[in-house]
Amino acid sequence: MIINPGEFVLASTMERFCIPNDVLIVAHDKSSLARRGLAVQNTIFDPGWRGYATLELTNHSKETLNILAGDPVAQVTCHLLTGATTEPYAGKYQDQQAGPQPARDDAPEEIGAAKVAALADVLKVKLPELVAIAFTRFKAELRRIVPGLSDAEWDELKREEDQRRAACGMARMARLLTGDKVQKVGGDYTFVGVVVSVFWKRSGHVRYVVEDDRGILHIFSEKNLAPQESSHAHSS
Repeated sequence: MIINPGEFVLASTMERFCIPNDVLIVAHDKSSLARRGLAVQNTIFDPGWRGYATLELTNHSKETLNILAGDPVAQVTCHLLTGATTEPYAGKYQDQQAGPQPARDDAPEEIGAAKVAALADVLKVKLPELVAIAFTRFKAELRRIVPGLSDAEWDELKREEDQRRAACGMARMARLLTGDKVQKVGGDYTFVGVVVSVFWKRSGHVRYVVEDDRGILHIFSEKNLAPQESSHAHSS
């Protein structure tokens, strides 16, 4: 292998590693070649990893380096952990083959799974905060819909809603959303309006607060409303 000045190349170890779950290995430069300008990136071999190691070599000198097969270009340091890891390496470089191996991109399904897992971790921490924010905003909106609502009445509404959600597990989802344009169907009159709020009765049935073109608020069940348009256009 010829490495020109300033050139970066990949090489492979002749040895195959099978690292125990309680050992971590770090690859370092060899002193003699390092003095000639050859640098080996400080690659970490994780506990539980198996395979032939790919080494990243850079010639920092102004001279061409000629590396022969079998030349000792790197050395490793083994670090004994205090105990075996419960999460040994299981990534995309497991059982890596001999010969220099290029970097591998994560598969789309791996990226998607990682994003879902990351989102789940965030939600575990942030969900109570998000629920509190949602209830605060709904409380402010409810005061406009129901003028004169006292804090005690709000607390009672919230308590009943918490009990209802726990009882029915939110099994029944809203068919319409806030901002949807709807028309009343059935009965002795019709009109077109906009859904301004959605709530659930203790029984689990959905109720919609609809504002008509005169600014008057009405409360309807699902059977009394139909979307005005074939597709929803939700407000942000």
